[in-house]
Amino acid sequence: MKIQSAFIYILAALLVTLYVVLEAGKSRVFNWKPVYSCNSREPLGCSGLYELLPDLFPGKEFRGTDRDFYTFFNDNRDSGQNLIVITERFDLDESACSKTSDWVGRGNTLFVSASDFSDEFCNKSGFHIDRSPQNEYPLSKPETGVTNQYILMDMDVPVSISGPWNPAIIGLDSASAGDTLMFVHQGMVEYPEPVFLRIEIGAGQIFIHGAPHLFSNYVIHEKSALSLAENTFLRLPEAPVFWDEYYKPGKQEMRDAGMNVIFERESLRTAWQLLIVLMLLYIVFVGKRRQKIIPVIEPPVNTSVEYIRTLGGIYYEKRNNRDILSKRLHFLLMTIRLKFSLDLKPEDPEFIRLLTLATGAQEQDIRKLAGYFHMVKNEMPDSRTTLKISRDIDLFYKKYIY
Repeated sequence: MKIQSAFIYILAALLVTLYVVLEAGKSRVFNWKPVYSCNSREPLGCSGLYELLPDLFPGKEFRGTDRDFYTFFNDNRDSGQNLIVITERFDLDESACSKTSDWVGRGNTLFVSASDFSDEFCNKSGFHIDRSPQNEYPLSKPETGVTNQYILMDMDVPVSISGPWNPAIIGLDSASAGDTLMFVHQGMVEYPEPVFLRIEIGAGQIFIHGAPHLFSNYVIHEKSALSLAENTFLRLPEAPVFWDEYYKPGKQEMRDAGMNVIFERESLRTAWQLLIVLMLLYIVFVGKRRQKIIPVIEPPVNTSVEYIRTLGGIYYEKRNNRDILSKRLHFLLMTIRLKFSLDLKPEDPEFIRLLTLATGAQEQDIRKLAGYFHMVKNEMPDSRTTLKISRDIDLFYKKYIY
């Protein structure tokens, strides 16, 4: 038995060891889908940049936010703040664009890096997209055959970035006030094209960046790309920084589905909670099961008592006193038999002695009872005698039986 148990333990240890070795030998499969999240360490995540940014804004508040622009701008009415958004497609509707312009116009800065922008945001902010990249995701592996040169103003040399990503080519509208801060020189294009703009809106400014892959973990691990990212964000004013986690690839579609639309709007959330409370009140006070009036059920009549009364009336009408007393005395003998286990007969010479010993009754009461047996057997008692004998039988029950 011990050998069998040891064999089981050894086999289990070998299986666990084999599993660990196989898992350790597996090559990690990277996810090349763009996420640009501060929590993602995938190639197209932004955990590296997120850890770097606080050093670029020393002494300033730096934290993430997962709220939509409606909620964020309503809760942040101060000026002198930076909001950084890095995503694949920045999609805002017209009302959200108006909220954004109002917030920026109060003296705040919005930095948006994306491969594509909604028409509403482009028109409201004062820029246009000359060419959107045709990037196909997810990638199985990065292709290094395409190299683009990024030329950031005030940097001495261009930065070459190799990969399958193409930036969005953007330009200022003629009526917009701002600057072009970075150009890209792509291999097949004859001249550099703008990919980074600064647009003035009121007392604030919007930075539009068309190459979000430049901030990914895969790209900034190179020293030149890291320097390019640092110099890009040094264009922002020294102010508190908020990092957006709401407008990320795929997250907005998930939030727009189901109950998230309700829970992310304070007014809708309050209405939903009120609806739940009203439903509970309805269930408690109105929705209870309505039952019919409970009918009054009369208790069953004791027909046994009625039967005895009827039977007694018959005996009374017939005036058969002997039969009445005979049945009462016979029932007394049955009771004595059941209680004292004595099968007695009135004519038995031992009747008086045995009944006296069993019940503890006085001998004169037993003799009187024996006389009643003899009288009922040989005489027809009248009503008065019948009543007296019946009372003496009840008294005997009371004194010696119960």
